[in-house]
Amino acid sequence: MECNNECLAGCCNKCGTCNTHKIETKALKTPTGGGAPLPTISIGMSGRIVRILGKGEIRNHLVSLGFNDGEKISIVNEINGNMILDIKGSRVAIDQALAMKIFLIPE
Repeated sequence: MECNNECLAGCCNKCGTCNTHKIETKALKTPTGGGAPLPTISIGMSGRIVRILGKGEIRNHLVSLGFNDGEKISIVNEINGNMILDIKGSRVAIDQALAMKIFLIPE
C-alpha cells in the first residue's frame, strides 16, 4: 500500500513519522497537534507559528521581533545552530535556545 502522508518538514514523502526530524508528521497538520520546533524545519521551508513557549521577558522579546501566533516565517539559513529567519519581510537571527521555543506548522 502506498503512503500519501507527506512529511510536512520537507524531508521524506513516505510515512507518517519523519525519520529525519523524529516527529509525527500527522500531528503537524493542525494547530491542535502543537506544531514542530523551529530547528526541526529544513532550510528554505516556511510555516505558520502555532505556539511560543516561555514567559515574561523571553516571550515579550520574541513578540517584539514579530514572532506572533499565526505569523508566517521562512528559514533562510542555519549557522552553528543559530537560525536566520525571514519574518514580515525582515531578516532576524536567533540562537537555538530561542528557536526551540517557537513551534510552527510547515507549509
